[in-house]
Formats: sequence, C-alpha cells, structure tokens
Amino acid sequence: RPFGTFQFTGRINPGQSVLRQQRISLPLNFSGLFWVEVQTDLYHNIFEFLSRTNDTLVASQPLLVHLTPTPNLIVASVQAPTNIFSSDQAVISWVVTNTGTGPTRAPYWYDSVYLSGTTNINNPIYIAYLGQAENASFLDSGDSYANSLTVTIPRGIDGTYYFIVTANANNSVFEGTNKNDNVLTSGPVTVNLTPTPDLQVRSVIAPHDAFSGQTYPIEWGVTNFGLGQTGPRENDWWDQVYLSTNNFLDASAISLGRFEHRSGLDPNAGYRGSNSVALPVGISGNWYFIVQCDVYNQVFEGAFEDNNSSAATYSTRVVLTPPPDLVATLLQSPSNALSGHYLGITYAVGNYGSTITPNSVWYDNLYLSTSPVFDPGHALLFATAQHYGPLALGATYTNVLGAVLPDTYTGTNYLFILSDAYNYVFELNKSNN
Repeated sequence: RPFGTFQFTGRINPGQSVLRQQRISLPLNFSGLFWVEVQTDLYHNIFEFLSRTNDTLVASQPLLVHLTPTPNLIVASVQAPTNIFSSDQAVISWVVTNTGTGPTRAPYWYDSVYLSGTTNINNPIYIAYLGQAENASFLDSGDSYANSLTVTIPRGIDGTYYFIVTANANNSVFEGTNKNDNVLTSGPVTVNLTPTPDLQVRSVIAPHDAFSGQTYPIEWGVTNFGLGQTGPRENDWWDQVYLSTNNFLDASAISLGRFEHRSGLDPNAGYRGSNSVALPVGISGNWYFIVQCDVYNQVFEGAFEDNNSSAATYSTRVVLTPPPDLVATLLQSPSNALSGHYLGITYAVGNYGSTITPNSVWYDNLYLSTSPVFDPGHALLFATAQHYGPLALGATYTNVLGAVLPDTYTGTNYLFILSDAYNYVFELNKSNN
C-alpha cells in the first residue's frame, strides 16, 4: 500500500545522487513481514528517453512490523437503581478500566447505555437505546475512570430489565482484538408501570341550527379520568373538530380544524377548548360535531388511547345557504384567425345567484372545438385565466383571454368560454357557466 508522495526540488547532475529520508506513520492495526519499495519520479516529470524500468527499487531485506501494544477497555462495574417507574429518570453509573498493554490514543470516545430484557446484549428480549456519555481523557494501561448518565425509562413498560453499558461504543479507541469484552450489564431492575392519564372529551357544545359555508363557534371540554398525570414532555397536544352525519368518528367525518392545547393535566383535572370553524359549502341536513382530543397520540395513555373522541348530544340542522350562480358571456370574438398567430376573446362573468361567492379563486378556460355543442372531453383547451377575489351578488368582471394558435391548426372551429372550469365554486346550476 502507498504511504504518500514526497516532492523533490532541485537538480541532479549526471553521475550524482542524493540521499533522502522520510518519516512515515504506520496504522495501529499494522503488523507482519513487509518489503519497503520506493519509486522515483512517480508522475514521469523527467524525460528519461530509454527506459523507466529502473525507477523502482525494493529493499534487500524485509521489515518485521510488530503490533503496537493496544488498550483493552472493559466495563468493570455498573450501578443502577433496583426499583423504578416507567417514564421516570434514573442515574446510571459505571467504571471503565484499561486492562490492555497499551494506552488509549483517541482524544475522546463515547460509552452507551441500553435497557434490555436479558443480560445478553447480542440476543435481547427487549432493548432500548437510552443515550451516551463522552469520555475525553487519556487512559494508560491499568487506569480507570468513572462515568454516569441520566436516562429516561421508556414509558408503558413494566417487569424485570437490565441496564447495559458499552464502553467505546463508537470504536474511536483502537483495541485490536480486545473489542468483544466492552459490555457489562447491571443487576436486575424492577420497572413498575407508571399510572397513565386517560383523556376524554366530556362535552361538545355546537349550534342547533346553521347555514352551510358559514363560520360558527364550537366549545368542548376535556378531562383526565386516569390515575396518572400527563408526562413532563406531554404538555402540548392537538384537538381536532369534525363534522359527520353519524354521532361517532369514522372515515366519513369531515375535518374542520385542529387546535393546540398547551399545559399538562393532573388526574381529574380538565380544560375547555373553543374556536370557530367554517362549515363546508353546499351541505344540508342533520350533522354532528365531533371532537377528538390528542389527535396525534402525543400523550401516552396506555390502554386508554381509543376513547378520545365524543360527539355533541344533539345534531345540528344545516340549511343550504342560497348559492351564487356564475354566468359567462362572450363579449367579443373574431370570425377569422391565422394559425401561428394570437387569437383572443373578451368575456364577462356575472354572479346572478343569491349570495356572494364563498371562494376567492377559480379558473376560466377558453376552448376550441370543431362541434357547436360543447364537450370538454373533445375540445382543445386553448387558454386559461385565474380569477382572484370573491364575486358579490350582481357583480360582474370582464377579462381578455387568448393564446397563439398552433402553426398547423386550420379549419372551422367554435370558441367556448367556461367559467369556474374546475368547479371550485358551489352552484346549483352549472349549465350557464
């Protein structure tokens, strides 16, 4: 293997020679019988005319490389509590000793802590990585150091477990063949299940009557009926409001919004949430407002994860709000056009319905068709325009829309303007668009 290139500057006259010396560093894991080979003018910068076969020379005798004495880090002892609750924090302490014949040469390394259901880390029943601690000290042969780490026990577990400490977990310290004894387990630890919270929506207050597309305030109450409080890292979660034709939550429910709750909850404590939600456009009939608390399961509730939703005790009668009615009118269009040239029209769209459009954005499309009967599936979409802003009752907007015709496009065609081409605006009558 190459050990580097070393530049020479100067000149060597015919018949002369130079003596060069270079110090190289051998890898820590290097050992065995080797031959040293030197190649001069590696990049053929010197023109030598006849031959380059004598540019390389091998030493006349081999070099015996001995393995440098290596350290051997072992975990001498592990101290851990014998009884603890899930989700609680615990301090794990351990001692690492260098039982090898050489010192450590890495500036720092890490020791890792795990939790397992068995003393065999290579075949664990259950294992969780709990964290790592840095050691930034030189360790001579026979020396030791003490280290510790504050860990958090996984939530929702109980039974007998073991803490496992692995020294030099990131292999920063070269130990040669001494790497397999870096692991030690603690004595048995009894983990008790911490009582979990149980969040339930106890009430939902919604309007008895409403109009589609309108905004209404919704209130709901949440209580922790569990024996435990929400965890120290569970003081923030989201509640979601739905609308459904059923009084239970299923895939057909329509989401009306998510709302954040901030602060923990002790057993038997509760809070009231409130916010305004907009009903979908174009619906009618009897609907139920449903609230699901902790919709992303950010709070660990153990066996009580499936009772987080509740509906109002009564249905809301939703009346269809009289919708708008967009009517398109072609104001100006040419009777002749040239292929490869711009073709444009002027059109107007008015709202002749009963209310302002609930939407503020929709698209108007211009089509070319060889048939006087409009069929979007057999018409050429020629140009499109985006409309911004709601359109009040009785209001009208005018627009110019066009594009360049294809070079080979010829024949008799009909121009069609289609307002709200993608049905963004709810209307009872779309035939006059």
